[in-house]
Amino acid sequence: MGSSASKGSQPAPAARGSPARVQRPPATQENPPDKQLPQNKSSIKALNTRYTTGITGSPSKNNNNVILYRDKSQQQLPTTTTNTLIENVFLISAGSAIGEDLPDQCVYVGETAKKVEKEPLLTTDNMEEAVFERLMSPNPSSVTVKSVATKSRWKTPIGGPCDEKNLLKYLFHSFSRWKRCKDDKKYESLNEVMTKCEDIIFENARTCLREPALFMDHQIHTEFIDVCIDNKDFLLVNNGLDRESNIYEFLMKLFAAMETEQGCLRECFGPVLKRIRQHFQTELKLMYPAELSQYMFVLRVFTIRPSVAQMFMEFNAPKDWDVAICYEVTLIGSVLSMSTCPRTSKGPYEFFNNPLDMPEQEINKTIIFAWQSLRDVCRDLYDVLMACVRLSEDLRHMVLNWFGKCLQANRAKPDLWSAHEVEVFSPEFCSDGFCLNLCHVLLHMCRPFSEPNCERMLKVKPSYCRADPKSDDERKSMWVHARGLEKEDTFVPYTEDTKLPQLETYSFISECFFLTHQALHIGYSIVFKMLKLNNGIARLRKMYEEIKHVCPKRVIELVKQQLNREICWWLNIKTAITEYCLTKMCLNFHIATASWLVQVATCDDVTDFKPVTLPLDSNVPKSLSYLPQYIITNLTQCVTPLDVFQSVTLLTSNVDELQHYITLILVYMGRPDRLVSSDVRAQLAEALEVIVPSMKEDGTWSDSADGNAEKLINEHPLIKYLAETLLYVFVSIEMTGQNVDDEKKFNYRKSMHKVIQYIWKIPLHKNAMKRLSEHALSTIDSPDPPLFLRFFNLLVNDAIFLLDEALDHMKKIRVLEMERDSGEWRKLSAEQYRDKENGLRGLGMMGHYRNIMANETIYTLEILTREIRGIFCHHVMVDRIADMLNYFLEHLVGPKQKDYKVKDRKEYQFKPEQIVSDIAHIYVYLGKDDRFCKAVLGESRSFSHNLFPQAVTVLNKIGVSPEFISRFEELSVKLQSLEGDQKREEEMIADAPEEFLDPIMGTLMVDPVRLPTSNTSIDRAVIARHFLSDQRDPFTNLPLSMEMVTADTELREKIEEWKRNHLHRENSESEKT
Repeated sequence: MGSSASKGSQPAPAARGSPARVQRPPATQENPPDKQLPQNKSSIKALNTRYTTGITGSPSKNNNNVILYRDKSQQQLPTTTTNTLIENVFLISAGSAIGEDLPDQCVYVGETAKKVEKEPLLTTDNMEEAVFERLMSPNPSSVTVKSVATKSRWKTPIGGPCDEKNLLKYLFHSFSRWKRCKDDKKYESLNEVMTKCEDIIFENARTCLREPALFMDHQIHTEFIDVCIDNKDFLLVNNGLDRESNIYEFLMKLFAAMETEQGCLRECFGPVLKRIRQHFQTELKLMYPAELSQYMFVLRVFTIRPSVAQMFMEFNAPKDWDVAICYEVTLIGSVLSMSTCPRTSKGPYEFFNNPLDMPEQEINKTIIFAWQSLRDVCRDLYDVLMACVRLSEDLRHMVLNWFGKCLQANRAKPDLWSAHEVEVFSPEFCSDGFCLNLCHVLLHMCRPFSEPNCERMLKVKPSYCRADPKSDDERKSMWVHARGLEKEDTFVPYTEDTKLPQLETYSFISECFFLTHQALHIGYSIVFKMLKLNNGIARLRKMYEEIKHVCPKRVIELVKQQLNREICWWLNIKTAITEYCLTKMCLNFHIATASWLVQVATCDDVTDFKPVTLPLDSNVPKSLSYLPQYIITNLTQCVTPLDVFQSVTLLTSNVDELQHYITLILVYMGRPDRLVSSDVRAQLAEALEVIVPSMKEDGTWSDSADGNAEKLINEHPLIKYLAETLLYVFVSIEMTGQNVDDEKKFNYRKSMHKVIQYIWKIPLHKNAMKRLSEHALSTIDSPDPPLFLRFFNLLVNDAIFLLDEALDHMKKIRVLEMERDSGEWRKLSAEQYRDKENGLRGLGMMGHYRNIMANETIYTLEILTREIRGIFCHHVMVDRIADMLNYFLEHLVGPKQKDYKVKDRKEYQFKPEQIVSDIAHIYVYLGKDDRFCKAVLGESRSFSHNLFPQAVTVLNKIGVSPEFISRFEELSVKLQSLEGDQKREEEMIADAPEEFLDPIMGTLMVDPVRLPTSNTSIDRAVIARHFLSDQRDPFTNLPLSMEMVTADTELREKIEEWKRNHLHRENSESEKT
C-alpha cells in the first residue's frame, strides 16, 4: 500500500478480501534468515549432505514421483503393529512392509532402510532417525512409497499429504494422526511406542525452532506462523480458544516441552515474534483486514499458557522505558500503530490519496471500510492482552505496567496542540493513531462497568491518584500502575487538610478507570490538531477558488496538491477519531464516569448511587482534591467531534444516558468550590452547547432527530438551575483571576450565547433570568455585586470590544483591498507582495472571528432587553449602554459607514444591517424608560437626531416590519421632546465646580464616595460599575472593594446646596424674563 500511496493510485478497499497471506521476501542481508549457522558449519553441511543423498541406489522413480510400490517390491515383509503405527503417524516407510492398515502413500526413508536391509521395518530403535531423515529431506515428494493392493482402514485422511514441505505443519499433522492412533484399540498394547512417538514429535519441533540453521531450505519461524494461521478456524471458536482442538493441544505440549529449560521459549519464539513485528511494521495494512486478522490470531497463540505469555510480554519491553517513541517499535506498539492517522502531513497514507477527485459516496464507503479494520485490530489486541491479564497476577502486572509506563512517557503530548505548528516536537512521542488505538483497547477493558450507576464503578477510589509505590514490587502489591496522576491539576487544590486514607490495594477497576482517562487525555488531544487543520483547509479552499481561473496552471496545480494533501490528512484523522465502536465505547465510559462524579461531588465515601439535589452542601468532599480535572475535559474533547461531524445523535439518542450527562454539567459548571478551574467549567458549557438545537437562517430553531435534548432542557430534575449556572460560568471566566486569553474566552462565550439564546424561548428559563435581574436590581448597591449585574456588565464590555475591533478590521481590510485593486501592489517586490497578501489574509481571519462574536453578543443583548429593562436603565449602567448604542449606530448608519464597505461582507461575516436592526430593537425596548432616553441624549459625542432617520433607511432596506419602524420613529419624537430638559442639565454641569464632577465620567456626581487607596472622590455609580470588572483602585491600581469605600457626605451636601442655588437662580432669571 505504501507504493500505491506514493504513486497516487487508490486501490479499492474490497479488492483484497481473500485470506491469502502476504508473500514473504527471500533472505538477504536486510532480511536475514531465521537464525545464523552455528560455528561448526562443516558438521551441519555433512549432516545435510547425508540425508539429501540418502536415496542413492533406490529404485528409480516413475513419472508420479513414486520410487517404490510395496506390492511389487522384490523384498516383501509382513508389517508389524509397531511399523504400522509409526507409518500411520509419520507417513514414512522403510519401503518393503505389506499388510492391512498401512498408509496409501509414505515418504521413503532410504538411509534408515539401509541400516536394516534384512528386515526393513520401522521400530522404536530406528524411528527417531527415520523421522529426522524425513525432516531433512529437501524434496520429500520425490521419494514416496505407495500401496496398490492394501488400503488404509481410515476412510478420512488426517492432516496434510505425506510430502508436506512445511516441517512444523508436518509435525502437527503427525500429532493429529498420533491422537487418532492413540484412540484406536488396535494399538492399546503399544503404550511405550505411542509415548515415544509423541516425544519424537515435540523433540523435533523443538529442534526445528531452536536450531533453524539445521534446516537451511526452510524458514522455520515463518512456518510456525503458517501453522497457526492455517488452523485459526479450528483453534478460535466464538472468539474463544477451543481447548479440545488438536492444534490447541499441540501448542500447549510444544510450549510445555520448552518451558522446562530457562530461556528456551525466548530462544525459540523470539525470532517468531520478531518476524511478526517486522510484518506489522513493513507489510501489513488496514487495507487488507483478512491478513491482519490472521497475524493478530498468531499473537493470540502466545497467550494460551502463562510461561509463553510472560515471554511475549518480556519481548514487548521497550528499549528505554522512559522514551515514548520506544513503545511504538515494540510488537504491541506496532499493532497499535495500525491506524489511518499518519505521523506527519506528508504521510504515508493508506486512504483518500486524491480526495478532491473522489465522489462523496466513495469517501463514505472508504471511511466505513477503514472503521471495520480499525475496530477489528483493536478488538483483537484487546483479546490478546486481556487473555494475558486473566492468566496470572504476574501477567496482569506486566500488562498494566506496560500501559502505565507508556502513558507516563507520553504525558507531555497533549501540550503540543497549543504549538503554532501542529507537528512541532511530535516525533518525540507516540503517533496519534497509536494513542487513539491505545484508548480503544483500554475502553474495551472498561466495558464491564461502562454504564450509568453501575455498581462496579463504586470500586473506583479517588485516593488511587496519590498512591505512591516506591518500587515495582510495591506497585504490584498495591495494584497502582498509573503514574504522574499526583502532578496533574485537580478538581480542587490538594492540601494536607484534604488528605484521604491510603488503601493497601486497589481494584482492577480502579486501574482501568484511571489508566483509560489518562489515555483519553493524551489520545484525544488530536481533536485540537483536527480543528486547526480544518481551519487551514478552509483557507486553502478559498485560495484555490480565487486563483483557479486567474493564475497560471502551474500555480493552480501546486495549490491543488497542497489542498489534496491537507484534506487527505484531515479525512484520515476524521476516520480514526470517529470510528463508531471507539466513539460509542468512549461515550458510554464518559456517561458512567459522569454518574460517578455526581456522587463524588456530594461525599467522599460513595457506596451507592443516590439522587442529587441542588444546591450542594457547603462541605467539599476531599476526594475532589485527588481527581485530575482532565476527567472532565476528556468528556468535552469526546463530544467535540460529534458536533463537528454532525453525529450528536450518538449522545442524545438515549434519554437516560443524556440525563446523566446534563446532571454532571449542572452539578459542576456553576460550582468553583467543586471544580476550581473556570476554564474547565466553561468547557462544560461547550459540552452543553453540543446538544442544544441550532438556529436556522430565519431565526427559528431546528428540531433534533429524537427530541431528547429539548425534553430534558425542559424537564430534567435539576434544570431550573440552568440559567443561574450558565450566567455564573459566563462571569467566572473573567472574575477568578485565572489567565484566560481573549480568543479562548470568546470561544467559550460563543457556546454560552447559543445556549442563552435557546433557553430564552423556554418560559422556565426566561423567568429564571428575569428573577435574577430583579434580584440584582434590588441588591445593586450590595458590596458583593449581584450575578446578573456582573453578567450584564461583561456582556456590554464584550459588545463594545468586539464590535469596535470588528469595525476596525473592516476598515483596514477596505484600505488594503483598495490598494490592491488600484494596482499599487503590482509595483511591490515579490516578498512585499506576499507580506501584503498575508496581512490581508490575517486581517480577514481576525475580522471574521470578531464579527461572528459581535453578532452573537449584540443579539443576546437584544433578546434580554425584550423583557428585562430595570437593571439596564439603572443609573449604574444606563449611561454605559446608551453610549455604546449611540457610538455604534453612528458608525453603522452615519457618514463613517463608507469606511467599512469591504468587497465581500459575507466572507467576513460582516452583517451591519442585522446589527443596526438589533440595536434599533434595543433602543425601542429600553426607550420606554425616561432614564434611558435621557442617557441617550446626554451622550453628545455620537448622538444626533439625524441618526434615527438614517437608521430607518437601513431598516426599510432589510425589510423590518412597518409596525416596528413606526415605534422606532415614535422614540425619536420622544427624544426630541426631552431634549430641552437635557440641555438644561448640560448647562448646569458646565457651570459646576470641578470638584463636583466625577473624575472619570465628567458628570455631576449624585452620590460621591471616597476611595481610601487614593483619597479620591468619585460617583458611587461609576465606581460600582468599575468594580464589576476590576477590584482595584482606578487611580492607584491598589486592591479595593465596595466595602472599603466611604460616603463623602460633606461633598454630597455641597453638591445638593449648589444645585438648589443654581435652580433658584434659573427660576429667578426665568421670572425676570
